[in-house]
Amino acid sequence: GFNREERADGEWSLFWCAGQVDPSDLRHLKWYQKVNKFPKASALTLKSNLWANFARMQRIHGAAKYDYMPATFLLPNQCETFEQTMQDDMRATWDSIWIIKPAAAYCGKGIFLHRSSDELPDHVRQHRGVACRY
Repeated sequence: GFNREERADGEWSLFWCAGQVDPSDLRHLKWYQKVNKFPKASALTLKSNLWANFARMQRIHGAAKYDYMPATFLLPNQCETFEQTMQDDMRATWDSIWIIKPAAAYCGKGIFLHRSSDELPDHVRQHRGVACRY
């Protein structure tokens, strides 16, 4: 079974954190204590941060080494570029589909598909997250 420990300096073995972990708390862990989070994990776990880091790696190391991700745009910052790419897609093919994902949701919440169109609807323009070619 499990026992709840209220004190950080107690004899616990698992610290289950719902929010961000304070790095100073990690420095004081005993060898047997585990935490369910890593500091700065949002660089990978938030879709918008993951794409921003991926794009940064493309700039640093060259796009050829990082060409395995579909076209992705940070919304709303890259909305105009996304819209232009969609219009270019429409000229090439009529059935281009984009998956729009919120920046910080999980389990599929807030995800929707958008077919290329001449103009982005307002709910896509105001969306905070990423748009990826599907």
